[in-house]
Amino acid sequence: NTLEFLDTGHAFLWSAWVTARPELAWSVFNNWASQGMTFDAASFGLLMMDAAYGKTTVAEMVLLSIMQRCSAFEELVDVFSWCVGRAVEWQEGPNFMMRFDTRMCPGTCSLRGTHAKLAILVSDVQSSGACDVATALEAVREHSYGPGQWLKIAGGSKANLIAK
Repeated sequence: NTLEFLDTGHAFLWSAWVTARPELAWSVFNNWASQGMTFDAASFGLLMMDAAYGKTTVAEMVLLSIMQRCSAFEELVDVFSWCVGRAVEWQEGPNFMMRFDTRMCPGTCSLRGTHAKLAILVSDVQSSGACDVATALEAVREHSYGPGQWLKIAGGSKANLIAK
């Protein structure tokens, strides 16, 4: 069962990382992915966070290039490409795979996963013609009023963290 392997892979990565062994998490990821195992978004998120904390630009670029190559949503490819493009000294990473959440709402043709919501938001902002911060924020606000859409706002200490 492929989904069972996905869950197991993330459990190993999380266990290694949470026990202060991030190097073991990276080792598991590199070894298993090199043998063809596909990892889920949560695993990539964990490793992206670790790369950001450790200021490991090359590791971050490898993960972003994998996400760009594997994206199930055309709207997100340009976002990943933009993120990878900021690296000064970047070379193509390994041919690992990431599984994107493409689940559908039962009885409808609507995507329901987190990646689908992000792809719709990106599409709405791109089609708005936003050309600066104020118009981009307005496009995000307008998106939140759409049918079935949402907008989460960080408040309190999280807002202060974002402001920094």
